[in-house]
Amino acid sequence: MAIALVQSTKKIVTGVNNTTLAYASNVTAANLLCNAHAHFAGTPDTITTPTDTLGHTYAGMVDEQGGGSVKLRSFYVGNSSGGADTVTFDISGTDTGDITVVVAEFSGAVTASPLDVTSSGTGTGT
Repeated sequence: MAIALVQSTKKIVTGVNNTTLAYASNVTAANLLCNAHAHFAGTPDTITTPTDTLGHTYAGMVDEQGGGSVKLRSFYVGNSSGGADTVTFDISGTDTGDITVVVAEFSGAVTASPLDVTSSGTGTGT
């Protein structure tokens, strides 16, 4: 079976240090759940591992990317429970800033160890 996107949604909020994002539809058991969290703030707080209403244990895809007050981190769950799911995203400190989050559900991925290779990089631009 080929891997296919089932659903995804995103949210952008300003002046906060945490937020939640619900999947539009119930997630299906044994699917792959992925999320990404970008945080833009005045201090170098770290992005913490997300939690959700289905009690999943999220694994990091790559180490936190960025530096100073701009951070990005991605997580996944390889064998989801089924049902309505809302993900909570947070940072380690109390500073507020802008947060962008994305959640996505995929079908067709292997349920045990679906992440086999990662790559990351940083750079600057104008």
